[in-house]
Amino acid sequence: MTKSLITAVIALMVLFSCGSPEHALYVFNYGWPASTSISVIQGGEITVRTSLYGRHARIVIPGDRPFRIRAASPAVLTFVSREINEAEEMATFSLPRPVFRRTIGRYRLGADLRSADADTIASNLIASAASSFTTLSMEFHDKSAETLTLYREFVGKAHNAGIEVIACVNVQSWNTQEDRLANTFSMVHFAEICGIDGIVINDEFLGKSPGGFILRQIRSIAGSVHRRGMTLSMEITADRQEFMARMFIDIPVSRCPDELRLNLDIPHESKNGEIVSPVSVERIESAIVACFDHAIPLSKLSIDMNIQARAFINSDNDVIAREDVSPGELQDVLVRAGEQAQVRLWDGSLRLGYSGTVYAYEDGKGLAEKIGKLLPGSFKRMRGVYIVSDGSGLSPDSEMMCYLAESLQ
Repeated sequence: MTKSLITAVIALMVLFSCGSPEHALYVFNYGWPASTSISVIQGGEITVRTSLYGRHARIVIPGDRPFRIRAASPAVLTFVSREINEAEEMATFSLPRPVFRRTIGRYRLGADLRSADADTIASNLIASAASSFTTLSMEFHDKSAETLTLYREFVGKAHNAGIEVIACVNVQSWNTQEDRLANTFSMVHFAEICGIDGIVINDEFLGKSPGGFILRQIRSIAGSVHRRGMTLSMEITADRQEFMARMFIDIPVSRCPDELRLNLDIPHESKNGEIVSPVSVERIESAIVACFDHAIPLSKLSIDMNIQARAFINSDNDVIAREDVSPGELQDVLVRAGEQAQVRLWDGSLRLGYSGTVYAYEDGKGLAEKIGKLLPGSFKRMRGVYIVSDGSGLSPDSEMMCYLAESLQ
């Protein structure tokens, strides 16, 4: 290489470095697990991502924009620093002591909130029942820059109370598979910049007949989520046991979901005058046995207890048709009929007859009884329970979560 060419290359390097200032920063570790993900957040972007091994990690902050340091590990609540403006004056950044994700006894106890007032219910639970549950699972509809600060503040309040936050990826059956995958990766990015601890993908992602292509997509999502120090849950119906088993056969742990949430909805109709409870011990036990028979690791399984209310109306041919209950409808009926009109069944479920309609629903006391019946069996080997609420039934509150926490101790 000629002298003039070398001089030109050096000049270009100097020009480039002047146009893009960089600053080296040492991030020091005090108790975080090996391979903790370290990210630099600038605005709505992740500009640096690395892993933490040993006592510290060296990162280079690009440009002169304000930034945040994020640290995440599947066992720990995600940490996101305040916004830092004085990069040039900093040579080191010390992570706080990690706050490990809690359990109730040995189980996770989550509230999965899907109603229009989910934000209000979540805030009330954090304020009044933080010690009685471990996880909030919610949809984050608005991913705009304007709401980013609000979501970060909400997640920070949950973390300060020891609660992990999981973002729901709610794809729809009419979406193409390309759209489902794009929506999922969009939520992975959003969760990372918000400091959210993981994501859960609903059953619609799998489509009607999932095969090898869907399985490869799930493994790709799992790898992406785990590189960011987050967890991946799959909400899946109980009739998918064969596909569930394939997720764990000869697959590295980094490419597997961390959790499978069994979703057991109630039938749309029942014959012989039978009115079905939203949560059934028998249906849960049958699903667990089927998973066990397919060699699905029970330690990966959690149960979604849907506490949505259902209305049953007698139709022709001795068939009782199930109808959905609109948000607030049950509460209005309870006011009109009076709570004394409720009847508790042997399994803990509640019934209320009003104006030719029978409402079936659950409360915390009844759910705790059902968990008590499940624990002596295979359920004791499972990961946990999620209370799933869409606003049609009784809303999760401190009393309900306290009942459930006591049943899991």
